[in-house]
Amino acid sequence: MDDSNMLTYDKKRTLSTQESYGISPGEEIWLNQSGFEVPYTLYHTDKYMELAHQIVEVIVSPDTAIGFMHGIISVPVDLAYLTRAVFDTENNFKRQGETFRLLNAIKNGLANENNINKAINKILDCFYTYIPEKTRGKIYSRIGGSVAGRAITNSVISGRIATTIAGRSSLYIKFKGGIIGNILLLGGMTERAIYSSWGLNADCPEIYNLLYPDNLDLLYFLVEPLMEPFIESMKIRENEGQTAFNELMEIVVDEIKKE
Repeated sequence: MDDSNMLTYDKKRTLSTQESYGISPGEEIWLNQSGFEVPYTLYHTDKYMELAHQIVEVIVSPDTAIGFMHGIISVPVDLAYLTRAVFDTENNFKRQGETFRLLNAIKNGLANENNINKAINKILDCFYTYIPEKTRGKIYSRIGGSVAGRAITNSVISGRIATTIAGRSSLYIKFKGGIIGNILLLGGMTERAIYSSWGLNADCPEIYNLLYPDNLDLLYFLVEPLMEPFIESMKIRENEGQTAFNELMEIVVDEIKKE
């Protein structure tokens, strides 16, 4: 085996958070955070703790976790997406196709509480598939369910979230800006749905491919603030491996015990 490319074990290596990395035994890894060097292990733990806390908020108290949704019903955010689309000339043709897909899906009843529920359910079900059975049992036992009752538990969580989102989404209809204002807002919502769908495809193709056949990916922007911790966790599994994901899930179990 050629060790010429191996780093010496006592070497200090500084990475940006965007870099991929491989850690040799005994190697000291630091991350560059806005000009400050932070030990990788410290950053790693903090990132996992934050994600675990967010996941627990959603699965234990989905009603109170709606506080994460502050950005969902936001006229400025929608108008920002509309502005982004104006300057995104390279994707005009692609966006046009997505707009037609969205309009057709809406005509066929896409925008309803049941479909929001389905989107959340698919995301959670995929997420739980990768949790080791023993760890999964600990999680469900803490939230009043069981491994066998995964589908029921997911359904309860997604149902509560979907009901709240559907209720808040009606605020769009109350937007007081006249006909022109409503058209602009609708345009912003359309662009937001499209860009959020594309972002999901880039971040987690597996989830995107689950949602796309029923056009549920176009509803992702409505659930994104709540589902993002689960998507981020699946990215950890993809980029850092199953062991890292398992470690995160054990932290989730520890956080649930505190509830």
